[in-house]
Amino acid sequence: MDSFLQTHEPAIRLVFFFGIFAVMALWEVLAPRRALTVGKAVRWVNNLGLVALERGDMVVAEAAHREALAIRRSEAPRTLSVAQSLDNLGSVAWRSGDTALAAGYYREALALREEIAPDSLEVARSAANLGLVAARVGDLQEAIHLEQRAFAIRTAVAPESLEVALGLTSLASLTADSGDLEEAERLHRDALAIRRRLAPGGLAEATSRYGLCFTLFS
Repeated sequence: MDSFLQTHEPAIRLVFFFGIFAVMALWEVLAPRRALTVGKAVRWVNNLGLVALERGDMVVAEAAHREALAIRRSEAPRTLSVAQSLDNLGSVAWRSGDTALAAGYYREALALREEIAPDSLEVARSAANLGLVAARVGDLQEAIHLEQRAFAIRTAVAPESLEVALGLTSLASLTADSGDLEEAERLHRDALAIRRRLAPGGLAEATSRYGLCFTLFS
């Protein structure tokens, strides 16, 4: 019995995976907990892409997010869901090391978000993503400019939130790279204060502590 399980382990895993998936999908169809606002096909494909990205399978992640983007564009070409798919493809390209392709997706997502929801957190996130790209290619001034824009929106829309703490941490890292360690320390301390208040003892607080310690000992 043990030898049979070991020999056929991949097939057995697949059978269980698709069996549970089929049961859950059928359950969702027969007894949904709430009315669906997004089609099942695009939601499942998008979720597959997110799982593949998390696992590091860039080929599957890109294919899934391209399919999700195609479906969303065919249903409603100028929506925030299309911008989200563009953002997801940008993340795939970023993780794959293709900075130019990532920048293209992020710019397209930013333009769409600015058109539909100007000065929203979605715009802030797109600006911050482009800031990461600028930093990677060595354009520190542009990176700081984009992150400052994102931070201004976050502060206006969600003051004293974890979104603001995220922006403070990003600005602190860029400021430290520019050589202003005193300002970077201040930003890290501000981010830590927010995270201590809103998410004490969690990963977010640990991130701020690490950033602050790294700055202090630089």
